[in-house]
Amino acid sequence: KRANKAFRQAFGLTLEQIIGKNDSQIFTTEVAKKMVSGDNLAIKSKSSSKIYKK
Repeated sequence: KRANKAFRQAFGLTLEQIIGKNDSQIFTTEVAKKMVSGDNLAIKSKSSSKIYKK
């Protein structure tokens, strides 16, 4: 429900498009699952995660 400026710019999103929404409301199911998986891994390992745009 939060996204830093670099994330928003990488995906071409505005705060208005993100606020109050979860990953599956913004991205395709496949992308949302990958993002949630990455978030969970970061939480478990107590580290940050990085997303690289192809």
